[in-house]
Amino acid sequence: MKTVPESRKILNKNIRLYWAFYKSTLIINLAVSFAVSLVAGSLYIFSVCFASGGPLFSIFFKEIWRRNEYYFYNNCGISKYQLMAFTMAVSILLGTSILMLLLYVTSS
Repeated sequence: MKTVPESRKILNKNIRLYWAFYKSTLIINLAVSFAVSLVAGSLYIFSVCFASGGPLFSIFFKEIWRRNEYYFYNNCGISKYQLMAFTMAVSILLGTSILMLLLYVTSS
């Protein structure tokens, strides 16, 4: 039976922690993006807001009302700025993908 190296266990744990933080910001991001797209009346605005304004608002929300959550991640070796960078990177990637999919569907 093969054993998993310790470095791989730590990497898997960190990926799960990053993903848990992202999921906690995703609800706020979706709500803000949906509200802005309803006001603007465009699905394209949803994808742009999902990639830019939504993650910024959700990070701002966490910074103000859930500041103590950062201690948990910091104790696991992940800084606040790493969490913010991961959240922005994933949101930009998903928002860009949604925008490209919308453009492809509407151009056909």
